[in-house]
Amino acid sequence: MTAWIVVGLAGALGATSRHAVDIGLRRWFPKGPSIGILVVNLLGSFVLGIVVGVVATRTIDENLRLGVAAGFCGAFTTFSTFAAELAGLVNDRNHRMLLQWTAMMVLGGGLAAYAGIVLGRL
Repeated sequence: MTAWIVVGLAGALGATSRHAVDIGLRRWFPKGPSIGILVVNLLGSFVLGIVVGVVATRTIDENLRLGVAAGFCGAFTTFSTFAAELAGLVNDRNHRMLLQWTAMMVLGGGLAAYAGIVLGRL
């Protein structure tokens, strides 16, 4: 039961943090796809990579792992909003931005996760 509570509370913190980052960055970048969603997805991928790297090399508390990985990172990052942003770009026929946005999110997320894994293993 403790794990459920930890994941739920960490998820609430992740979701509210994502919202705060998105709203904050929309003030500076109001046009186009959300820079905030890009930032949270890259940062969340990096943090999750750190967790994976740490778990691969040492033992950590299971509730801490679940709280950070499933709870915080799971709620902080968002595939659904990314997909909605892509659908909007398709609808606007902005194919160049669609390709750029996809590359930044997918390749950037993979590279961020890899960097986190390397850092977590140190």
